[in-house]
Formats: sequence, structure tokens, C-alpha cells
Amino acid sequence: MMADLPLPVFLITDFGESDTYVGQMRAAMMKVAGPGVPMADLTHAVPRGDVEQGLFHIGSALPWLPRPSVVLAVVDPGVGGPRRPVAVRAGRIWLVGPDNGLLVPEKAEEARLLPVPEGSSATFHGRDVFAPAAASIAADPSWAGGLPGLDTAGLVRLAPCGSRKTGRGVSAAVAHVDRFGNVLLWLRREDLPAGEPLLARLPDGSKRELTRTDHYSGGRGLLILEGSQGLMELAVDGGSAAEETGLRPGDRVEIRMELE
Repeated sequence: MMADLPLPVFLITDFGESDTYVGQMRAAMMKVAGPGVPMADLTHAVPRGDVEQGLFHIGSALPWLPRPSVVLAVVDPGVGGPRRPVAVRAGRIWLVGPDNGLLVPEKAEEARLLPVPEGSSATFHGRDVFAPAAASIAADPSWAGGLPGLDTAGLVRLAPCGSRKTGRGVSAAVAHVDRFGNVLLWLRREDLPAGEPLLARLPDGSKRELTRTDHYSGGRGLLILEGSQGLMELAVDGGSAAEETGLRPGDRVEIRMELE
């Protein structure tokens, strides 16, 4: 039985805005769930094929999405290959997309194998496979229950990027660089070394003194603070921490107390 009002669908892709690919996915959803299906964009600016960055964006947004809802996620460099099309349930949110580590698999409580409709393009599962499935779940969440079940332990998982302790502090990978040049680290406040002063050791071996702060303005030099995504960030008041440090996603930086 169809729900009176479809669930909202949140879209995230690496498609950009210059082509009609996102629009075609929206049209495919409207064909299934009707023109009233609520849709909102998380981002379409994930770097091309960068599953790790897609995972970061989904994981960051997930706590703020309404329950229930659907996430349609397409960062799919393996489209047409052996990777599986899946729907994954994390609490009351269904995530629809490729089984390539993108769909926050560590939060999965249920997983279902999606059908590939006859005539689907081998290069555009976003439109022909994932969008209709997301719309079907949005229109009637029980639809997913009729699909073949999958063992959530068998979902593809990316290599963990968390922080790790070192002899002098903690080493953390860069999770993301936002458009302001803030460098988000896979590091939580509770894992940050206590005491002053703090030092950042960069991949090229150089060292930078850090200033602890709670916000972006008023601090001197390279700042370290807890940002809105719950991760520690490196920032520069009125400038770009990424430009000053050369850090990019995947780089590792050591945060420690000693100045040498």
C-alpha cells in the first residue's frame, strides 16, 4: 500500500552541475513516486570517483537528516562491473547506491540486493537502478522487504581512517578540505593531546605551532578547533589552512605537544 506522502530523498553524487545526470535521476524518481516526492541535494561536488569523500559527506550529514528518509548516493567508479547495487538501512534511514563502501556500512542494520531492470544502461545505474529503487522505498518503505536480503557483514568497507596514538601524540588522517580551506581531521576532541603548546608535524617533516580555540576568528597562526561536523579542524583566521600547510584528503598529520 502506498504511503500518503513519500519520504524525503537526499541526493549526493560526483556528477557536478554541468550535465543533466542529476535531473535525469530526479525525473526517474518522479516516474515512480510521483511529482510530489520531496528531494534535497546534499552535494553533487564529490570529487570524481572519490568514494572516500562521498562516505565522509554522507556520514557527516546522516545525524542531521529527518527520520524516516532515503539517501540516494551515486559515487560509482565501478558502475557496470561486479559491485552490487544495494539498499542499506541505518536506523530509520535507507541508503541506496553501490556496495563499494559509500553507504556507511558500519551503521548498516539491514541490507537488500536491488534489481537491475531490463534495459538499464550499464554506465548509468544512478538513473536506471538506484533512482527507481530510492523512489520505491520513499513511496512505500515496505517495498525493500521484498528484496533479497544480504549479510551486512559482507558489505564492502573502506580501510579505517581513524586516529592512532604515537609516542609523542596522535596521528590523524585528513578527512576533508572544505571550500574555506579548513582541514578536517579524522580526530575527535577527546583524542587530542592535553596540555600546551601543541605542534603539528606535516607530511613533509615541517612543524607548525597550533593555537587551541573554539571558533575561527580572533586566533593567531594555525588554529585547531572542533568544527560543526564533530571533528577537529585546522584553520586560519581569514585564510586557508590547506594552502598554508599543503594538506589534502588522505594525508596524515601528527599532533603532539613538544616544540623542537
